Amino acid sequence: MVHTLLCMSCHDNANSGYLMGLGYGKPTGNEWGVTNVVTDAYGDHIGLSTMNSAGTSWDTGSSLQNSHPVHAVYSSGGTNWKINTDGTFVDTTFALTNTLNGHPAKLWMDGGVAYVECTTCHDPHRETEFAFWNGSAYTVGTPNSTVFYLRGPYTDPTSGNGNTNANFCRSCHYSKSQAYQDNSGASK
Repeated sequence: MVHTLLCMSCHDNANSGYLMGLGYGKPTGNEWGVTNVVTDAYGDHIGLSTMNSAGTSWDTGSSLQNSHPVHAVYSSGGTNWKINTDGTFVDTTFALTNTLNGHPAKLWMDGGVAYVECTTCHDPHRETEFAFWNGSAYTVGTPNSTVFYLRGPYTDPTSGNGNTNANFCRSCHYSKSQAYQDNSGASK
């Protein structure tokens, strides 16, 4: 849980809007003095909510609190990928792209139980260039190979590269992957 609590210590929108990216009175297109197309198109990805259309308060309807659970148990097998006792994935052949294999997600272990936390998918130190352990070595992306501080390849959702983006999610959600279909639902 500590990996989520650390994130929420700033990213719960309880702090000043200025600390959360596009804040009160800041011009659209300027985040800490840098133009940010992704923020303009998809809302304040630094906080968990966007500003309302009047720019006077947070729009709580855009909160991620009901989107993806955190501090959730990741069970090995079944509709999930099998994992080792250290939280790494047994399978290292999952094709993220035509040239990249592996599972970029980082599961967090506590008492022998694997958990999904904020930092399972997000690396707070790598905004646009992913890095993950593929089972034998680190795979590092090129500049602008990801967005939203994600651990694996993910492109601007408007680019039309939906399969790469979907495969990032499928690297945890086995039941949504082609491998699941190919194995008739058998755990991999």
